[in-house]
Amino acid sequence: MSGQQTTQTSTSTTVADADEHLTAATGPVDVIQGNEEYQPPVYATALDGSGLISMRDSQHVRLFYGATVAGGWDSAPSGQAGDTPLAFYTVSPSVGLQINRARLQTVIQYQRTMTGYSSSSYTNQAVNVASVKLVGTESERLQWGFKMSESSGNDATRFLAPQQTVAVGGVSAVDPGSSLYLQNAGNTTYLDAGADVRYRTSERGALVAQIDSVYSRYSGLQQTNGLTSAIFSYERTVRPALTIDGYGQVSRYYGNISCSSFGIGMGLKWERNQRESLTLSGGPQLNTTACEKQQGVNFSANFSMALTGRSHMYVLASRQPATSYIGPGLWQTSVAAGYQRQIGNRGSLNVDLGRLDSEASALTSSYRGTYVACVYNRQLRSELNASLSYRGYLGEGDGANVQRNVVLLSLSWSPTTGHIFR
Repeated sequence: MSGQQTTQTSTSTTVADADEHLTAATGPVDVIQGNEEYQPPVYATALDGSGLISMRDSQHVRLFYGATVAGGWDSAPSGQAGDTPLAFYTVSPSVGLQINRARLQTVIQYQRTMTGYSSSSYTNQAVNVASVKLVGTESERLQWGFKMSESSGNDATRFLAPQQTVAVGGVSAVDPGSSLYLQNAGNTTYLDAGADVRYRTSERGALVAQIDSVYSRYSGLQQTNGLTSAIFSYERTVRPALTIDGYGQVSRYYGNISCSSFGIGMGLKWERNQRESLTLSGGPQLNTTACEKQQGVNFSANFSMALTGRSHMYVLASRQPATSYIGPGLWQTSVAAGYQRQIGNRGSLNVDLGRLDSEASALTSSYRGTYVACVYNRQLRSELNASLSYRGYLGEGDGANVQRNVVLLSLSWSPTTGHIFR
């Protein structure tokens, strides 16, 4: 649903980390092929919505920047039901820095989206997104990673901003959480930080420890919530393309919700030449009595496949403890799918759809949202691209429902390269 972009993001407790489950920053266990060590690809998601950034790029230092200007029609400018449809525009500049060293890879990014409407009845809004991701190698056995992201501004404006993506194998997939919003949330702040350490115990085995913490504040709901999760796992490479693992996780809610959740499970990761990728994990999940509801199970699944040399598809599904993006709930259940096809030498077509439900406690409301998007991208010059897109959204919860449709015509300028585009 990156409709403002041309050629083609949360914590481990949301579907946004479906491809990063248990090893968010460093990737899966290295696969041993004969006497050679295979280094799996590691990606950072581009905040401008253009796709993925390879963190193993050979360039030592790169500054990348660009901007997207878009105009279109919005059926619900304030993000709520009963709005008068209006024309609007957006301006989205972005900048990033990538630094690669022998033992440390770093990507830092910032992106801002500003909007304006054809009626003075609606004030201009803005939303800001920033992120940093580091991947470090201390030795052949020890690796670590760190990530932090921040999003702030009018929550309904996120629907007009470049949509955040996640890596599913080598495919850039739309994150259902960041594609949705709360129609009555007002100005929001999301903070997400995480770190992990992976120690290889043998050529085929590794121990992984990961911690993630997310904080969310909603001015319209007058609520502040947070969730800290710790995950411990053991991974085993049984075949060159197949890794299995067992894990345990503990989550602690704080703020308007105060309780704990515990889970265990098993999983597998299968990947073949970056053309096909499958990740599955799941197990029982139990909440303390203070949560007032039981999650029952946790699971995460994603699949991507190159259908031909010019087309890809992906599927995501998740049920994990979460308290951000679409309400201060106990857990979120989501599913998403997408299809991407290159048309000729300069064009591409992307179709994305998904749904996310947030299950609440007695102190908070339940929320749910469904989105669909279709975008056609056309490269005009090496640094200039145009796109035409449609975004649809149906949100329900807290006694207020909204249906929103947006049509966008965008022009993107990106004089620097480095993304692996969708």
